Amino acid sequence: MGSAVVKRVLRTDDREIAESTVSSTYEPSSIEVGPRQSFEFTLDAATLSHVVAGRLHVRKPSRLHGTDESGQYHVCLPLTGKVLCGGAADEPQLITPGRASVWGPGQTPDTYWAAGTTLMCFMIPPDLVRSEAEALLGRTPPAPVVFEPRMDLTTPSGRSWWRLVNLLAGELEADSGLIQQAMTRHHFERLVVEGLLLAHRNSLSDVLEQRFRSTTTNAVARAIELVEEDPAAPWSALSLASRVHVSVRSLQDGFRREHDTTPMSYVRSVRLRRVRDDLLDAAALVTVNQVAQRWGFLHMGRFAESYRREFGELPSVTRRRGHVAGL
Repeated sequence: MGSAVVKRVLRTDDREIAESTVSSTYEPSSIEVGPRQSFEFTLDAATLSHVVAGRLHVRKPSRLHGTDESGQYHVCLPLTGKVLCGGAADEPQLITPGRASVWGPGQTPDTYWAAGTTLMCFMIPPDLVRSEAEALLGRTPPAPVVFEPRMDLTTPSGRSWWRLVNLLAGELEADSGLIQQAMTRHHFERLVVEGLLLAHRNSLSDVLEQRFRSTTTNAVARAIELVEEDPAAPWSALSLASRVHVSVRSLQDGFRREHDTTPMSYVRSVRLRRVRDDLLDAAALVTVNQVAQRWGFLHMGRFAESYRREFGELPSVTRRRGHVAGL
């Protein structure tokens, strides 16, 4: 693992130089342009620990294609323009911004670029995909991962992956000190590949979804135990997710799916129940404010409104009923 980002920057109107640079940066490739057409090509690429990330631009309509079967995974995302992609599906796929094309080992990338097209392209080694799949599954995948040829970046999971890609691209463009750290780059790579496995349909998607649901169900159950044990603790969605070893998004999705609520709404509901129990305890000579603060409510106006919505009466009414019952 190198100590610095290896960058390659090219601005050229020479087709052969562009072809040679793309081939040495990614895999052996050919670039074709129409007869008597001028040519203008831009490449900004960087090799992280294992993944190659690059931004490519053509000014005129061009064809960029592999000269042999690929040994890597390739993911290409148009930022502008459009690309007709062949080699990864039975029929060519038209890819526009908001979509991505994905090739795997054994396939031959073949793309026709419209004039003015800019593309983000990632090349990911199969060993890295396999190791990240193994980490997600908890076991070695039975076969190489096969991705669907077209990826939708407008779905919630697709947008999440695209935001991660944009963050990485911004760090590379800024040549930040953060991205120059080998361990940080390694972490970025893992997130990109893990996100691709979870956000894009592939041969492991059903198994990963089943494992994800099982993991999330257990995490939600443990989070509920923690809240019930100590409702007054200064819980947040982040602190709960950290304690049960899942992401905040996973915990929120799990609570919505299994209890039709959010983690913090659940915390508030438990606290309100504890307040009500105390207010109905005739032996407890305490005020409403004291009880509310004991269970983590600091803003009395918001507390009273939440209590009224939950139980259909103000906390002072509950307290009077408890007091009367004890006389």
